[in-house]
Amino acid sequence: MISKFILFLFVISSAFAGEFTNKQITLTTINSISHEYVYNPYNTSYKLSELIWDAKDTKMLGFNTDYILDKKSSLQFNYKINISDDAQMDDYDWLKQTPLWSHWSTHPSTKLTKFSILDLTFRLNIKSKSSVKKRFLIGYKIEQRGFKAYDGKYTYSSDNGFRDIEGYFNGLGITYTEEFITPYLGIDVKKEYKNIILSGNITYSPQARAKNSDTHHLRYFTNKNTFSDTTMLSIKAQAEYPINDNFSLALNYKKVKYDEASGYTTRTYYEDTYYKDANNNTILRPKGTVYRYPGAGISNSYDTLNISFIGKF
Repeated sequence: MISKFILFLFVISSAFAGEFTNKQITLTTINSISHEYVYNPYNTSYKLSELIWDAKDTKMLGFNTDYILDKKSSLQFNYKINISDDAQMDDYDWLKQTPLWSHWSTHPSTKLTKFSILDLTFRLNIKSKSSVKKRFLIGYKIEQRGFKAYDGKYTYSSDNGFRDIEGYFNGLGITYTEEFITPYLGIDVKKEYKNIILSGNITYSPQARAKNSDTHHLRYFTNKNTFSDTTMLSIKAQAEYPINDNFSLALNYKKVKYDEASGYTTRTYYEDTYYKDANNNTILRPKGTVYRYPGAGISNSYDTLNISFIGKF
């Protein structure tokens, strides 16, 4: 699907006498927090669990180029991928009838296995008599993140106590992936001030789509979750300094937020698994058992600081 969409854009662009220009190499520092929620399937207002996947001070390397269609319009291609992998995960559970969490585990050895952003934008100039140049934006963005939570420690509550059990994990505990696919609209503004080019944009989507997958290696199941559409809001500000006619340096800050979306979970057990029910009876969930139920939730927000080297040729 992704490759077909990219091919479609370039086929359309090839119908115009265009050219590639404004090639950028970007070094990005990003702080991203993803929230994975589990609600009671019989009462989805009651939160049972929240996993927080924190990718802090992640370094990314990006490439960006413009394809000029004509004097009024252009296509922009932007791709970033992580070049560092440090992360952390914290898992909170509310398994007792109290607003305070009853179980918590922390995993500072979590690894960020993938963080990529593919962003394709069509930009159309808007007529203006002022010195501020404006462009209308139509875009399509795909974000993918992956984590592996290793080792860590926990504080749990016993049947008759509260936060009275402590211990440690060893090895791989949870593998998590998520994807946001977002068509969006926006507006871009630019103004030259002395030797500095100031610009910024705001983009919005009411139809961002998300999905994720969560494998619990110590409990032998995988949850695959699909979600209803959610909203995305992005704000960016940039200052660009021309070094000469062909090269410039740019510094920009960007903030992105995806509101919480709700959805359904499909849980599949990949090994025979035994658990205790409310009456302390041992129940078998055989390998291959599949359950589908409501109560899944997801949200994400991140901010980026980008330094770009731009070649205008």
